[in-house]
Amino acid sequence: MTPAAAPGGLTVSEKAAQPRWSGHELFAALDLSRPGLEAVQTAAEGGRWTAAKRALLAYMRQRRGPRYAFNWWQRRPGFPQRADIERAEKVCQHIFIGFAIGAYPEHRLGRRVDWAASPFGDREWAWCLNRHFYWKTLGQAYWDTDNEKYAREFVNQMTDWVRRCPPVTDGTHNASATWRTIEAGIRMGMTWPAAYQYFLHSPSLTGNAHAMMLASMVDHARHLAQSPTGNNWLIMECNGLAHVGVLFPEFREAEEWRGIAYQRLEEELTRQVYPDGCQVELSTAYHQVCIVNFSLAYELARRNGLSVSREYLKRLETLYEASMYLLKPNLWHPALSDADVYYERKRPEGRQLVEPAGALKLGAKMFGRPDFRYVATQGKRGRPPAQTSRAFPWAGYYVMRSGYVPTARYLVFDAGPYGAAHQHEDMLSFEAHAYGDTVIVDPGRHAYAMTPWRAYFLTTASHNTALVDGQGQNRAGQPPGERRWLADGPHDGNWHSDNRCDYVTGTYDQGYGLDRDRTVSHHRHVLFVKPDYWVVFDCFEGEGEHTIETLFHFPPVPAELGPDGRVTTRSRSRANVCVAPAALDGVEVRIVSGQHDPIQGWVSPLYNVAEPAPVAIYRFRGALPAAFGYVVYPFPRRGRDQIEVEALPIERPAGACKRAVAMRVVTPSRRDVVLMSHGARREITFARRRVGRRWALFSPRSKAG
Repeated sequence: MTPAAAPGGLTVSEKAAQPRWSGHELFAALDLSRPGLEAVQTAAEGGRWTAAKRALLAYMRQRRGPRYAFNWWQRRPGFPQRADIERAEKVCQHIFIGFAIGAYPEHRLGRRVDWAASPFGDREWAWCLNRHFYWKTLGQAYWDTDNEKYAREFVNQMTDWVRRCPPVTDGTHNASATWRTIEAGIRMGMTWPAAYQYFLHSPSLTGNAHAMMLASMVDHARHLAQSPTGNNWLIMECNGLAHVGVLFPEFREAEEWRGIAYQRLEEELTRQVYPDGCQVELSTAYHQVCIVNFSLAYELARRNGLSVSREYLKRLETLYEASMYLLKPNLWHPALSDADVYYERKRPEGRQLVEPAGALKLGAKMFGRPDFRYVATQGKRGRPPAQTSRAFPWAGYYVMRSGYVPTARYLVFDAGPYGAAHQHEDMLSFEAHAYGDTVIVDPGRHAYAMTPWRAYFLTTASHNTALVDGQGQNRAGQPPGERRWLADGPHDGNWHSDNRCDYVTGTYDQGYGLDRDRTVSHHRHVLFVKPDYWVVFDCFEGEGEHTIETLFHFPPVPAELGPDGRVTTRSRSRANVCVAPAALDGVEVRIVSGQHDPIQGWVSPLYNVAEPAPVAIYRFRGALPAAFGYVVYPFPRRGRDQIEVEALPIERPAGACKRAVAMRVVTPSRRDVVLMSHGARREITFARRRVGRRWALFSPRSKAG
């Protein structure tokens, strides 16, 4: 029968009469010579398939291994005490929430679930539907209530899915609604094994339904073994394959599946993890995806007496360590590349990720790391990390922080490569957090459907860096022979860190606009004067006149423009920030929020959600080279922007002066004089020799003085 089309080009088979597997095929996949399967073997050899299925279910209920993260025979009254009964009731009514809370309204799919449904025109909705996280919701409700209707609903949905969604074997699986390898991996690694434990003891799970579930698991395992992809998808695929191979040794191919899964995981830990611990996609969200899936596969092996190599554990530990140092003081990751902001929000239901702090607690237990525990508990337990600030030279990430208390000041600067996937045109952008809140935001990813909104959140215009002649960065347009998407060595960022200050530099020279115009290069220097403020110094090299627009994005709070060009947020419920330029010579300043044409001034806290948020745009039109300096000064809720920034004149030579900024910075607790230059230290001198109490001098050839 011709597959039925669904919105967004997805399809699902309408073939629904019988399971794809006959009794003979199912039992041929089992090693019936294993002890305990004698009754199954006798019935199967006699062609009594119904009896064989019943005997197989009885065997599975009697065995006490292999062990999953939780096991049905360990159930106790009141466990798991986390059931969402209201949500489970809605699942019984076929009311689903799709990709994430807040992304789309609830949607009822009717008496018969359309497994390719895409009611809002976003294919991610259908793909999320086919990850089956709501079966865990039903399972938790069943364990908490013993109400058999939740088990019946699971069995009805599962058998309907198996009947109507046979494997796609013609090579188009990753364009289908149901059999992309990422969904197959998630189902086998996260949702189906959990559902199996929740419902195995239920009388609603008949021998026939149980056999259909096992048969589909064989289909999944063969599909995952034969159709590997790459990047984070492959890790999820391998985790799923490992779970089938470990949890069901009764399958003849189980040992082969285990070998394939763990061999690929070992290889990908080397291929996908830089020596500094960052995953090559350079997305904090998918870094977390990899941590979770590598860890689930390892914990499954450990729990069942299987070993992994020392190198596996070593690389996995570096992933956790990078996550620890990247965590903001509020225990969320910055929204680098494709990631969600999640400021002051709960994690959405139905996602395969766990919150970073929860994963870090697992890492603390797994590796005996008191520093992991210290960060995950915000200092309540464990021991502080060896470093406060941290450089990731392969990823090009640089984290500057004042400490690990919730009110600490934190900034992450991105000077690294484009990344293997989920990339944004965001080089030299940064995110800042202080006094418990993110004050300079990376606006997030929005959604994956390629719309004008998605395009905006991918581009330079939505990040805290600069546009040149109205054009953004264009690393995506590099021809294959020129691509610098992956690091072939560590980035030389002139990184310096001590108890007084942190300093780093980065350069973007890979072209702006569709034509990848390389006549202008952007050099950014960031200085953290601990623990109070940051100085962002930009130098633009090139010839002739150009328009430079430097962007600073804020959360969705009020912001005001002062007469001296400073932009200050004015929230009564969260920390604020002041961006103060050193000088305004030839610079125009404006604030944009919620603009539609062109799209500007938005932040995406959750998938497919956009909220108006102010962005400060500093626009310069003139001859290059040119240099600009900004002080980023955060202050707590109910505090004030008590900071003064005064530009200081710089002496000869004139050319060097166009590549330097000098300023006096006065706060309630200090008076500093800062000189930052893009060039040799000796070329720049102050017109006034005795100014202020402190000096901070930085250049690419002289890290600190």
